[in-house]
Amino acid sequence: MENGLFLAATSATYGMPMVVELGIALDVLVGVIILGVFFFEIRDQFDSLDIHHMERLKDN
Repeated sequence: MENGLFLAATSATYGMPMVVELGIALDVLVGVIILGVFFFEIRDQFDSLDIHHMERLKDN
């Protein structure tokens, strides 16, 4: 549905209207915020984001 709205907006107007550009920017911003929350939760849970700890477990 979102791709259809994007296609309709770009074909109905010359180029991309400001509303579409702001919508894309908002999608990217929300994605970055969600990834940041996940990374902080992982770091708090495991005390590190370093994957070398996992390689040590694999070797044993």
